[in-house]
Amino acid sequence: MPVKPDFTIWLVTSRCNLRCSHCYTCDIAGELTEEYALKIAEDLADFSTPVDITGGEPLLWKPLRSVIKLLKDNGIEVSVQSNLSLLDDDYAKFLSDFEVSIFTSLDGSSRRLHEKLRGLGSWDSLMDGLKLVKEFGLKFATVTTITGINLHALIDILRLSRDLGASYTAFIPVIPIGRAKYVHRLNINPSELLNTVTVLRDTANSLGFEVTFWCAPFLSSVGSTKYFHVSDCPIYRAWDILPDGSIPLCDSLRMKVTDVKVGISKAWKEYLASPLVKNVFSTVPEACRNCKYNAICRGGCKARAYAVTNSFTSPDPLCTLTQSSSQRSLLVTHRRA
Repeated sequence: MPVKPDFTIWLVTSRCNLRCSHCYTCDIAGELTEEYALKIAEDLADFSTPVDITGGEPLLWKPLRSVIKLLKDNGIEVSVQSNLSLLDDDYAKFLSDFEVSIFTSLDGSSRRLHEKLRGLGSWDSLMDGLKLVKEFGLKFATVTTITGINLHALIDILRLSRDLGASYTAFIPVIPIGRAKYVHRLNINPSELLNTVTVLRDTANSLGFEVTFWCAPFLSSVGSTKYFHVSDCPIYRAWDILPDGSIPLCDSLRMKVTDVKVGISKAWKEYLASPLVKNVFSTVPEACRNCKYNAICRGGCKARAYAVTNSFTSPDPLCTLTQSSSQRSLLVTHRRA
């Protein structure tokens, strides 16, 4: 049993100045006061593990600077996921002074495609924000949510991310929750995804530029290389804190397990001891048990499977290795619902 999480993802707010078509946090409510947030930050500092602050848009959250300062003063590695549209010289200098790394969303290789997913004006605000990021020497990586709209452009997005000066780029196949649940043109064809990711791997190798995949452990079948990595599902070794302080199964499976109100150390123990967490972590779908990748993949993204099938015992619907005719039918039905 891990004595502390490998990292913490802290969703500090669901408020945002954009309205992205694939947003998964638009239905989350609540927000901690600065006093309470600083208490949580103090407790997190005792864990001495990295904290990734996200949202919504974290720059809208007033306690952000105080929380970052407390964590960094205690030697904690901090990253912030921001759309950068609210970044100004003052905030960029603050983040630079405290050596905060940045994740920012890049969902298209062109203004037209990026704004198709993230709204009018989002391209210019991103590019302006990146100018400040580079001017103040901030380390940053790009994050792309893969959808049916931008799947064809992933290679171009990879090249643009490198040209913009990112340290690496991360990709996440869309999970049909939040707003994405109702925008069916975002859905991905599994075979097209696999073919595109294979080319993406080869492109990353040829460019010598790092690519990582989150929330898609089934893509282990593509094969990791020096520049291409597929992350496993971090349930049981990392956790998420929601804006109201509750701790869910994961940020996409928002079934409450415990709450920061009991104290961070106790909450971590309760999280690990939760029958729900143990069950989801240990469950490998029957269709996956003879797959040579099951030790790494464990059935793929549990949130995506649950969103489509309402079951933790179903494999990730984007995995082509386990798609029976009945599973394909479920996926098509979900798309048309």
